[in-house]
Amino acid sequence: MHSPTSSPGRAPLRRRSSPTSPIRLRTYARWSDPRRGRPPPQVDSAAVQPTDSTIRKLGNLQIRLHDEFAHLPAELVDRELGLVAAALLAEATFDDFVPLLTDRRVRERLAAATA
Repeated sequence: MHSPTSSPGRAPLRRRSSPTSPIRLRTYARWSDPRRGRPPPQVDSAAVQPTDSTIRKLGNLQIRLHDEFAHLPAELVDRELGLVAAALLAEATFDDFVPLLTDRRVRERLAAATA
């Protein structure tokens, strides 16, 4: 009988990696290596402007947060929302997830302020 990993008349095949061995990931060092002649890709994160959709979602988030945290001053909710959204937009390369991340971080901050 032959094993499922080999063919008749041939040496058994060896697995390249076992399930317990670490996966080797290819790194693309050529982008960060100045000797290659290409500079690393530059992304101007300050150039990200919120789209109309993002502005609308942040407005809806503001209404929901005011309803959920009605026991806190509205100025506190607005300030936290503005600070978090501005910080995320400053770091973002695109604004698709800014409302989602803003929602999470503002809720965490306001919950900590409540406790």
